[in-house]
This record gives sequence, structure tokens and C-alpha cells, in this order.
Amino acid sequence: MKITRKLMLAPLAFSLLPLLQGCGSSPATGVESIVMSRDEDGTDVTTTFKPTDHTIYAKATLNGTGNGAKVKAVWTLVNAGGEKDQKIVEKELTLDGPLNVAKNFMTVQKDFPVGTYKTDIYFNGKLDKTAEWEVK
Repeated sequence: MKITRKLMLAPLAFSLLPLLQGCGSSPATGVESIVMSRDEDGTDVTTTFKPTDHTIYAKATLNGTGNGAKVKAVWTLVNAGGEKDQKIVEKELTLDGPLNVAKNFMTVQKDFPVGTYKTDIYFNGKLDKTAEWEVK
């Protein structure tokens, strides 16, 4: 049985934050950073989660404004619960307007299996950055 059934995923969401820099920023050419956290604002930053952390957030900051850019997040179980290299879910959006931050989160109804995971962020169809994280 694939992990997507075991974890019983709730809908994955991708949201946008207002531009943090001024409107005069140059167009983005990629992802500057990814922050994993337990909260939507990205203040409880961590790369280690508990099995009972049923919602995990990833915040991707671009290196400029992303008007028209496509940003995709792919959440993958790397090695956990007796399974390896299982894509959990992915979500893509096209940035509209002067934005440079995209937030993504994954919510599960059951506890995460202990092990290693990753979140890949693609910028305009090309893998740009990966955040590795674990559940223990």
C-alpha cells in the first residue's frame, strides 16, 4: 500500500504571501531558500518533526518577483515506515503579481511514519532547491 493511502492526506494547499521587497524588484530566476516549519508563518522553523505533527509547512522564497513564474512543491517519503522513495503529493501554482514567497503545506490525518522525507521546489519546471527533513 502506498504512503498516500497510509497517511490519509487532506487537501494540499499552496498559498501566496505579499511581496516582501518593493515593487521595483527584479524578476526571479529561482528559489533563494526553503524554510520548513510547524506553523504557517514559518516562525517555528525545524527540520525534525514528531509523528504527531500532522501539518508541515514549507515556505519558498524566490530571489526576485515571480510574476508569471510556476512554482511546484513535491513532497516525498525518502525512507520511512518500511517504504522508500514514495511521492506523497505535489502541487503547482503560477504566481500572479509582484510576489516572491510561496507557502505550501501538507496535512495528514494519521501520524507520520518515523524516517526521512524531502520537499523539492521546482521553479519554471526545473528542480531548484530541496529541503530534507525527518520525523522522529
